Amino acid sequence: MALLQTIPKRLAVDEIQHLNAQFPLGSNNGWQSFAWETIDQNAGVQVTLFVAVPGTYICIHIDTQVIHHRVKARDILRDNYRKLYGDLRGLHVVGYCDVKHREAYDAMRNAFTVMDKARTLGEWTNIAPGEKGWEEAKHRNPFIIGMEKLLDENAEEMGHAFISKVWFIFEAGTKGSGGSVDHDLHMKIELMR
Repeated sequence: MALLQTIPKRLAVDEIQHLNAQFPLGSNNGWQSFAWETIDQNAGVQVTLFVAVPGTYICIHIDTQVIHHRVKARDILRDNYRKLYGDLRGLHVVGYCDVKHREAYDAMRNAFTVMDKARTLGEWTNIAPGEKGWEEAKHRNPFIIGMEKLLDENAEEMGHAFISKVWFIFEAGTKGSGGSVDHDLHMKIELMR
């Protein structure tokens, strides 16, 4: 069984600037100089790197494949937020930085293509359940599906929250194989009660 430990980790200046640009905290002073790292003590590998303030949890990196014992990303999020803030009732936004998961990327790209809203690459846009493109956004997207499962499995503790919107942005990217351009994807899942 995986033995997970969460410890502070210092962020580089460019990482803090990126977080402040893509996931601003509004009236707060912005993200500070450290994040939290969850490591598998048995394997000695990083499982996730995240930042959090009350109400907001931003996942910078997550890879549950490095753990020999199956652990769900949503369970790590739940446990980490509980350790920091006591319960999940105050959680309002879950963000994902630089999404690398191909199916999630494809799902959001497909949603972006069919949405009825004005949208521009390089600008945040959002989609809500029931809107045109929602099914495409959700299709095989572990971030949205996982959040729905987290909300269902912890309904009482989460104050019967539900997904109100998913915000996402495709930033200018780099040329991939075959000359295609992959854009960096960031996502924010907004919860309401």
